[in-house]
Amino acid sequence: MYRTGKSYLLNRMLLNREKGFGVGPTVNPCTKGLWIWGAPILGTTADGKAIKILVIDTEGLGALDEDTNHDVRVFSLALLLSSYFIYNSMGSIDETALQSLNLVVSITKHIRIKTQAHADVEPEEYSKYFPSFLWVVRDFTLQLVDEEGRAITSREYLEKALELQSGTSESVRQKNQIRRLIRSFFPELDCCTVVRPLTNEERLQNLEAMSLKELRPEFVEQMMCLRQKVLNKMKPKTLNGQCLSGEMLVSLAENYVAAINKGTIPNIENAWTSICKNECLKAFHLSIAKYDSIMQEVVNNFPLEPRELKEAHKDAYDTTLNEFNKASVGNAGEYLRSLKNKVKQKYVSLKIENEREAKRCIQKFLNTGYMSIEQRLRNDEFVTLEEYERELKEFQRYFIESGPPGPNRLILAMEFCQKAQSEVAKVFASKSSSEIELQKALAEDSVKKLESQIAELKEEYKMETEAMAHKLKSLETEKMELTAKEQGLKENYNMMMKEKVMREKEMDEKLLETKAEAERAVKFLKEKIAQQEEQVRAAQEKVLTSESDSNKQHALLEQKVSYLEKTLEEARNKEKEHGIELKGVKLSLIHIS
Repeated sequence: MYRTGKSYLLNRMLLNREKGFGVGPTVNPCTKGLWIWGAPILGTTADGKAIKILVIDTEGLGALDEDTNHDVRVFSLALLLSSYFIYNSMGSIDETALQSLNLVVSITKHIRIKTQAHADVEPEEYSKYFPSFLWVVRDFTLQLVDEEGRAITSREYLEKALELQSGTSESVRQKNQIRRLIRSFFPELDCCTVVRPLTNEERLQNLEAMSLKELRPEFVEQMMCLRQKVLNKMKPKTLNGQCLSGEMLVSLAENYVAAINKGTIPNIENAWTSICKNECLKAFHLSIAKYDSIMQEVVNNFPLEPRELKEAHKDAYDTTLNEFNKASVGNAGEYLRSLKNKVKQKYVSLKIENEREAKRCIQKFLNTGYMSIEQRLRNDEFVTLEEYERELKEFQRYFIESGPPGPNRLILAMEFCQKAQSEVAKVFASKSSSEIELQKALAEDSVKKLESQIAELKEEYKMETEAMAHKLKSLETEKMELTAKEQGLKENYNMMMKEKVMREKEMDEKLLETKAEAERAVKFLKEKIAQQEEQVRAAQEKVLTSESDSNKQHALLEQKVSYLEKTLEEARNKEKEHGIELKGVKLSLIHIS
């Protein structure tokens, strides 16, 4: 609010100093537009991370020499640049204080989120881009209690003041509209009340010159609490989820101010697009510089093998892309493609440079190393061309082991040696053609020997082939015989198994018959014994009547018992014979199977 001591509040609360932003004792404002303190102050986020804070002092609302549009522009720009917005008013949060914020009703006409001019945007959409809101009520003299006299916090005091009023009149609708927009626009709302710093009106005019000891203790304590509340809960300024750096914030401010000065509406999407382009372009140049810096160390070690250069390029390429991805902002696809093409071009240039340096070093090495062989040629130390060729092969081996690295090194060495060998061969050819004829004859003789050896090898191969064929045929015949024998054995086995089953069946039937017959005989004998025992009992009864008859009967019974015992013994023996015969039959069947 206009002339409510905003600058003094910032000096005492955030800057913690007596003098900072301009403060005056008259009705004339000291702050016009927006002022930024020259150096950031230190604070922390809610999770304890250190953060640097830029303090912005704005011109008050409702200045006599400015109109409402000016107030809205200042208010809008402050909201767009801030992550924590402190609104300062005097007295209390009553209907008058809320009406002083009626400019929030028209704020959507002065801030555009989308590029399209007529895109529909809900008020809640603005909360993604607006800062946290802290309402500081200065010179507060009321008690923080509810209707029932219970103590409430300053935040609850603000929430109660923003409750919708009941009614349907136009006046109530306008009041509730301000309340709804305040709650919709700002993601976090908080409040803090502060008493008057001095009770003496005359001394208030020189408030800036007062030390903390001269101020009311309650005011100093509340200032310190407010300072801790603000500095310990700071959030970095973000846009579309991206934390803004100092350069990005400056670019954002320049974009918004340029739009306001041109009389157009600040557009968040356009500003973000501009920031993204600037940051991506800066990331592009930084990444290219990073690639050049890494590869310069590689260039200092030229020449290199193509594999080594490729590996170094891959590492530098990956580092460059990581650097770009970290530094770029927003949709960086176009710049990323440009970066990849630029790095690819630089890699091609580096390969050409490496080939050029490799060729120079290899030629120098070959020329220097060949000087000793060339000197021996001048001194006619090589008697034959073969002797020279052996020396040249040794030189090639020496180059492979000790020569400089680089692409096509073996091809360059071969070309050099072939050229040297061709020249030396011409020299040897001009010196002795007869030696060539001799070499030709030796070559023909060697060819004949080789042909003879080939014929012998062919004959040996033919004989070995025939022997292998004969052996293979014998193995096949033997295989057929074994197969036939195996088939015969299987048939005999099957027949024997069938015969075994039949014999077992017959023996089982015979055994059952024998067993049944024996059981019938035993039963018959048991019945006869029972009859004889009955007769014995009858005879015993007759003994009482006649002793002579008893003796006769006794003798007769003894004869019958002897006969029965003999008959029973014969039956048991017969049963044993049948059992033995049955075991013999089973053993014979087992032997046959």
